[in-house]
Formats: sequence, C-alpha cells, structure tokens
Amino acid sequence: MYVRGRGTARSDRQAAGTTLTRAPGTVRFLHDLVEELKATGFVADSLRRSGRSESLAAPPG
Repeated sequence: MYVRGRGTARSDRQAAGTTLTRAPGTVRFLHDLVEELKATGFVADSLRRSGRSESLAAPPG
C-alpha cells in the first residue's frame, strides 16, 4: 500500500499483494482482509507496537 506523503510499504517493510491475474475471489479476499485489518485498528496498533507512527497506515476504504 502506498499513501503519498506517508511512506511506502517498502520503507516500512510491510506489504500484502497479489497479481490482478489471480482468480477474482483471491483478489477480493485479499482486499477484504486488508480493509478489515485497517478498519479494526489492527494495522495502526501493529505500527504503534513496533515504534512507528500509526499515521503511516492507509485509511480504510
């Protein structure tokens, strides 16, 4: 994930992804999982626990 001005997945060593040529269900599952992790605060909490700013997390949606 990349949010302009907030760093990149590479610099924060966190990423999730797949190719768009995967089965639509696979892409949908990954998208829904990442959105759930952001919406529940899991991503922000993980960043906080690792000493990073939770503002690095892209917002849900």
